[in-house]
Amino acid sequence: MRLDIALVHYPVFNKNQETIGSAVTNLDIHDIARAGKTYGVERFFIVTPFADQQELVGEIIDHWLHGHGAHYNRDRCEAFSIVTVCSSLADLYAGYGCAGLRRPLVVATSARDVGQLLLSYGAL
Repeated sequence: MRLDIALVHYPVFNKNQETIGSAVTNLDIHDIARAGKTYGVERFFIVTPFADQQELVGEIIDHWLHGHGAHYNRDRCEAFSIVTVCSSLADLYAGYGCAGLRRPLVVATSARDVGQLLLSYGAL
């Protein structure tokens, strides 16, 4: 079974339940890419509509895939090979169609108790 993951930075809710865009962090990219590669994730998508954030992520990816980082740490280079930036969830889903794949089952996490629609890890 194919497993892809996405770190969505827009749209997200802030503590006041307002829709905002959050900043991409270098640490998130590194940690999630390494864990994803370790556990067989095919694609790790970072979703942000903000050009400056896309550029930042692109520079980080380029450093580890093609720059000094690619030679400095081959394992990190391999982990970053699964990272893809996209501007929206709609673009991410459209990519599945273009690649001949079915739209994925979407499972989301939340830091807040959402009450209904909870699914245990075992059930998933």
